[in-house]
Amino acid sequence: MKTLIRNFTHTFRRFFTASVLNIMGLAIAFASFFVIMTQVDYDLNFNKGYKDYEHIYRVEVYPNDDNGWQTWMPRPLCELIGNGSPHIQAISIVNSFSGSAKFEVGGHQFEEITLSGFGNFMKTFQPRMIAGSADALERQGQVLIPRSMAMRFFGSIDAVGKTIFEGKQADNRLLTVGGVYEDFPENSQIRSCLFLPLRSENNKDNWQNWNYNCYLRTDGTLDPDELNRSVFQRMKEIVPERVSAMSDNEASSFLRFTPIADVHFSKVGNKSASSRTTVYLLLCVSFLIVIVAAINFMNFTLAETPMRVKSINTQKVLGATAGSLRMGLVLEAVLVSIIALGISMLFLLALRDSGLQDLVTASLDLTAHPLLLASTLGISVLIGMLAGLYPSYYATSFPPALALKGSFGLSVRGHRLRTTLISFQYVVSIVLIVAALSVWKQNRFMLAYDMGVPRENIL
Repeated sequence: MKTLIRNFTHTFRRFFTASVLNIMGLAIAFASFFVIMTQVDYDLNFNKGYKDYEHIYRVEVYPNDDNGWQTWMPRPLCELIGNGSPHIQAISIVNSFSGSAKFEVGGHQFEEITLSGFGNFMKTFQPRMIAGSADALERQGQVLIPRSMAMRFFGSIDAVGKTIFEGKQADNRLLTVGGVYEDFPENSQIRSCLFLPLRSENNKDNWQNWNYNCYLRTDGTLDPDELNRSVFQRMKEIVPERVSAMSDNEASSFLRFTPIADVHFSKVGNKSASSRTTVYLLLCVSFLIVIVAAINFMNFTLAETPMRVKSINTQKVLGATAGSLRMGLVLEAVLVSIIALGISMLFLLALRDSGLQDLVTASLDLTAHPLLLASTLGISVLIGMLAGLYPSYYATSFPPALALKGSFGLSVRGHRLRTTLISFQYVVSIVLIVAALSVWKQNRFMLAYDMGVPRENIL
């Protein structure tokens, strides 16, 4: 280890400019990779924080050609769907217009996101309960709150049985905490909010009020087509006026069951939904950035190698084996890569409050992405090993006597490798620059397009 540190510090001082450029280039690449991958991770794992998320579906309905596919529907239709198959384990009927509300706790005002539904509607999403029970939602006036909200309200997760007031305490709309659950991940459809029950009689048989969203938990063997036909037949019996204009062929596409993991990419109910193509493009860009940085690192290392041949072979004359020298050179490259990773993390810590967070939806808190951190560390070690393998083999491949006599440059094969790497590096860089300029021009076109109206006078 002492030899490794000594060789590293000596090389760093001798090739100071190259070493700094090497480390800073890698650090910027690692920081860029981490930022982009937080967004990729956010999108690809959206709604995957629920227990057995593969069995959860959002119901979509196609009432007519004018409305197209939509997520809101009447309560009776949701209940028909829930009773339409023995493979449905739980149904969640929630108010599609839930939002934020004000609460007073201990004389302090809070504004929190709320979600209301019928019965124990959280049985579909199965939050991990810390205290109390999710069944509390079956009792009017009881609510569920997440851990973070319990800490804000009471400074403790010991909140079961405590009271909060909707609006102001003077309004006397008292609610009792029936349970505290672990916060859902940030990238979730049903987020960490205050859950409260709707009155059981609300819109019980009202087919006119299309204000509810419906989610299902199945046993994994649900046949969507069979359920679709079953619900349609029941509607023909109960509300024939709703389906009289639809043929049996149209009935087969009346309902659609979207896996909860695909909701994030669905345009139904959300025209600005994420695109899988964009996510995969970001994934490719992040790895291209790292690959270009790795090539740059290898080129710097190769450029230094001819100037280190004599010192390396002097160590061989003094008794060092070729294997130990190669291992030392590889470890030097790995150390440089790890130092660059450390600096990149410092960059992120220093810049996270400078507007960098606005570039992505996901949190840039390092502690929120342990797997991504571990993966980035693994990539940095791999880059160091790959960047050090060929130079270490080349520098120790000469007979010591010849190496100490003359000045060696790179072999023809070494020059060919550097030329290939640099060419690839330039191609990737040019492609990324052209792509970035194309996106910029497209955005400018969209913002400056003449819509035929005086936009400065429109709010």
